[in-house]
Amino acid sequence: MLARNAVLREPLVHFLVVGALIFAVDAVRSHYGKPILELNASEVQTQVTAAEARLQRPLTPAERDRIVEELLRDELLFREAQRRGMLSDNRVRGTLVQMMRSALRPVTAPPDAAQLDAVRARLPAETSTLPEQISFEHVSFAMTEEVPPGLLERLRSGTPPPASSDAVRLANPFPETYRPQVQRLLSPEFAAAVFALPKDEWHGPLPSTRGVHFVRVISKMKEQPVPMDQLRPILESYWRQEQENQAVAREVEGLKSGYRIILP
Repeated sequence: MLARNAVLREPLVHFLVVGALIFAVDAVRSHYGKPILELNASEVQTQVTAAEARLQRPLTPAERDRIVEELLRDELLFREAQRRGMLSDNRVRGTLVQMMRSALRPVTAPPDAAQLDAVRARLPAETSTLPEQISFEHVSFAMTEEVPPGLLERLRSGTPPPASSDAVRLANPFPETYRPQVQRLLSPEFAAAVFALPKDEWHGPLPSTRGVHFVRVISKMKEQPVPMDQLRPILESYWRQEQENQAVAREVEGLKSGYRIILP
């Protein structure tokens, strides 16, 4: 008995007992002090249902396990991003803002004709109007020095036109093309000149960024409104965007009251 008491009074024994207690408490704390991560069963089932619909068959146990593992991975990465303060990253902020906008998007009936007409009136003219078009036959040369003498007179007299220079790669006849495209392809100055020409008569030489051209206009079409059946999807898209912007603006006004706002 005396020997046992002597052992219990030994400092080394006290040190070992205290160390064991500390280790046990730390082990318990490290296990039960961890934050809980519990996957939502309905979210798992939603992913499983979507996968089965895509594959047109029930998932195997391994495939279900893989879905659970992917959801667990994403949740862990999200929480780690939060722990590291990555939610303040501008890229993440932008994604969250867009998600919030989508959440606030109102559910509305399709716009009626009057609403679409109102949207059309607010759009820039180039959005709802087809530019003028032109088609022409041409004889083209890379340089003025290549033009045969008296070519214009021969063309106007009915002589069959010679072949264009191989250096000028343009379709012949030049197909019906909108004015902005002619401007980009051959220069604004050439477009202004060729659109001013009368039909069915040879004219030239007209310089462009590709060379010089003798032109006979085949057809011209004035600018005209885009047909409604083609414009409707664009108008509906603008209308839905306006509805979303208005809904977001109303929500933001309501949110402002919950903050003390300091502007620069």
